[in-house]
Amino acid sequence: MQSGQVFGTVMGGQYNETRTDEDGGYEILYVRPGDYAVAAGGTYLGGLLGRGSSLGREVKSVSIEEDGSATVDFQLEAPGELHGIVRDAAGKPVAEASIFLRDEKGRLLELFSFQATNSSGVFEYDGLAPREYTITARAEGMTSSSDAAIRIRSGEVAEAEVTVDVGTTLLVSMADKAGDDIRSRVSVLDEEGHEMNGMLSLNELMERISEGVDGKEQRVGPLAPGVYTVSAVTQDGRAASRRVRLDGSPEKKLRLRLK
Repeated sequence: MQSGQVFGTVMGGQYNETRTDEDGGYEILYVRPGDYAVAAGGTYLGGLLGRGSSLGREVKSVSIEEDGSATVDFQLEAPGELHGIVRDAAGKPVAEASIFLRDEKGRLLELFSFQATNSSGVFEYDGLAPREYTITARAEGMTSSSDAAIRIRSGEVAEAEVTVDVGTTLLVSMADKAGDDIRSRVSVLDEEGHEMNGMLSLNELMERISEGVDGKEQRVGPLAPGVYTVSAVTQDGRAASRRVRLDGSPEKKLRLRLK
C-alpha cells in the first residue's frame, strides 16, 4: 500500500485505527484472538478531518489464534463515489439517516457510520473501491427493509435511492440460572448471516461513550421485519441463543437465559 494517507481499520473483538508508514506497511499489536475484518483505504472517519486516501476502501477477513499473528496485504484501486437520497415510505426525504455499506461478501466497510444524509435527505459516500455493494440506511426508529445493490466503478459517480420504514429496536439481556443479569457479548444475525449489532451512527457512538455501557442490556437496531438469530456469550464462555421474528413494532425486549 502507499504510505501516509492510507488508513487501516480492524473491526471485531476490538476496534483499532492506524496509518501506514513510508513503505506502505502497518502493524497492530496486542490483538485479542478472534475473527476480524481489516479495512484499508478510503476516507478517515468518513471525511470529518478532510479527505483521506486517493485509493478505494477494501475489506478483508482474518482470524487471530491464541499467541498467533496474521499478515493482511492490500492492492488498492482508484475509487469511485456513491451519491444518493433517502426517503420514507411516504416519499419524503429523511434527514440525518446513517448510511452503511457492505461489500459483495457482506462485510461492513465501516462499523461506525460517519456518512449521513443532509436536511434534504441527500448523502455522498466517496473513497469506494470498484465493486458491488449493498446499502443500508437507518434513521430515528426507521431502517431500509431491503438492502439496495449498487455497482461502483473507478472514477465514476453512482446514484441510488433508498427507502426506510419503521424498524424494531431489539433490547437484549442475558441472565444466569438464578435469573440475575450478567454481562455478555451479543450477536444478532439476519437471515443471510450478516452481523447487525455494533452498527452505530456518529451520534449514537457519542451518546454511548458519554452514558457509559454496563454490558447487561444492549440496544440493536432499528431492524427491519424478519427473522434474526440472537446469541450472547459471557466472559467465561457460557452461551445462549434464540431465533426471534420482528414484525415492525418499535421495540422488543429479549432476555436470554443460561441453562
